[in-house]
Amino acid sequence: MLARRGDPLCPTCAKAARETAVQPLWVFDSLLLREALAQVNLAAVPAIVRAACGLSQRDLALIVGWNPATLSYYERGQRDGMFDIRTVLQFADAVGMPRGVLLPLVFADVAAGQLAGTEHEVSVKLSRGGPGSLVAVASLPVGVPQMASGSHVRYWRACTDVLYSRDRAVGGTALLPSALRQWQHVALAVQGASSGEPAPQLLAAAGELALCTGSIALDAERLTLTRLLYQKARELAVSAGDVMLAVHVLASQSLLNGEIARTGPGREPARQALRLAYQAADEGRYIPMPALHALIALQHASAASLLGDKAAFEAAVGQARREMNRRADGDPPQRLRFVSEAEITETEAIGYLNLGEAARSAMLYRQGLASGLSLRHRASYGAGLADALLKQGASQDAITAAMEVLPAIEGGVTSMRCLNRLRLVRQAAANVPGAREFCDRFDAIERVLVAQRAQAPRWHPGFVPLVATSHSGRATLMRTPAKFTDSDLIDAAEAADVIASEKYRPYLPGRLLPVLVARFRDDVAAALGLEVSPLPQRPPVRAAKLDELTSTEFDTLRGAVDALVDRFTPMMDNPEATRELASFREELTREKAERKGIADEFTQKAKAS
Repeated sequence: MLARRGDPLCPTCAKAARETAVQPLWVFDSLLLREALAQVNLAAVPAIVRAACGLSQRDLALIVGWNPATLSYYERGQRDGMFDIRTVLQFADAVGMPRGVLLPLVFADVAAGQLAGTEHEVSVKLSRGGPGSLVAVASLPVGVPQMASGSHVRYWRACTDVLYSRDRAVGGTALLPSALRQWQHVALAVQGASSGEPAPQLLAAAGELALCTGSIALDAERLTLTRLLYQKARELAVSAGDVMLAVHVLASQSLLNGEIARTGPGREPARQALRLAYQAADEGRYIPMPALHALIALQHASAASLLGDKAAFEAAVGQARREMNRRADGDPPQRLRFVSEAEITETEAIGYLNLGEAARSAMLYRQGLASGLSLRHRASYGAGLADALLKQGASQDAITAAMEVLPAIEGGVTSMRCLNRLRLVRQAAANVPGAREFCDRFDAIERVLVAQRAQAPRWHPGFVPLVATSHSGRATLMRTPAKFTDSDLIDAAEAADVIASEKYRPYLPGRLLPVLVARFRDDVAAALGLEVSPLPQRPPVRAAKLDELTSTEFDTLRGAVDALVDRFTPMMDNPEATRELASFREELTREKAERKGIADEFTQKAKAS
């Protein structure tokens, strides 16, 4: 496994070290690392990690607190120090490796601590929160360097590059836990340097990792977390004086607002997306980076399509293509390498769908699928095609197109954002004869992705100022007792966001509860220091019955209501909000009992037959 001439591994093993595991517990989690641990080949562990992150022996030694010669002896197996568990744990903590990654060493099994190998189920060991579970791993403390050096900065940038590369390949849902752990690590390092003035390189590295983690959270449909991470990335980029990073964050914030606008009736998020795209273009006008300007043009195009401005949309798409045809001095940074012709075509197809031209959108998706696309892009294009076909009224064709997407998601493209594009098709398929297989597979995939997303560690308290603010013109609906941390506030905001979302609002009783929950969500966001846009003037919605929800959707809504009632009612100053939520939970409990009764009846009939 080890190579000569100072390289940590032979070329074949070095390549294997950079191939991240299917269900990674850590950013550099690989099958080769797991095999070395399961075989108690501990001398190979630092060599594998060093090959994966591309650091020099000196840099990795400084990060761990060792002498470079000591690390060299360990890698070559000339000293047995790595077989001391204290040395192994020192190494793991220094590089931000969760203890769960070491479970193959304990169980002599490369799969220890990962999700089950089946396509649709989570293993009992992981879901029950035992010592080998991802939940237990996420709760372990994050190591913080006493002083972040240039070696730490290079390491965190290597982590960011790997996360971007994996996100382009498999999507963000499975990567979110490991990305958040690395972000916690660098965020605490920045906070620890607050006694002095953090170096610009450290601030820039932290900003890059915050932007990357926010993009991964966006693909996992954690929009509140995404907004918070993007805001931190912007602050860090400005503090570091990194103009290109600050502009990239503006473009990403425009993308986030566009996603919010696409799923809701209000036009204000789309206007905000357009304003952010203009701001990004203005601040970045002197940056010689064609990929960045193409990205800004794409966000301009997306916002214009959401606002119904076809001329501006087509002009911006044309500008994006012209930017990509310009010659650049060297390769763009890893975070901009996703900007390609495939990305432009997908944005164009989504834009025409926003403009109501579903046939033209479907044509663009079909043209893209006929070309050589990565598995991730094929899944995204397939989901878009299914959406376009459904909007043309071709339900059966939409289901067929959506069925072709499912193998990619089952095979490792863990994108909740992609799956959610198929949700309308799933709802339509419920009434189509012969679509039972699609519905069952969709629901099974959703359960797995929700379980993966739930493994993300809680936000570290204290890094974001916990300052409660209220909206001007109305009383606040929350208070922030000292026992509530920033992590609690994020949980509260996300639970309230689920309940007040356009998806679940028709299932809420009356008109008062949606307003109260939405206001509470905005107050929590304000307490986290997020910019809160005014509530849009929503048109009346058709009341829906709870029995129309799928089992997964019902459990999601019920879990959000339980979280607010059980954990966050002490935050609520308005007693009407707590009463309405408690009453709604009782209704959900009755619905749950009815569903269980029906399921039990079917089971008994099946046994009798």
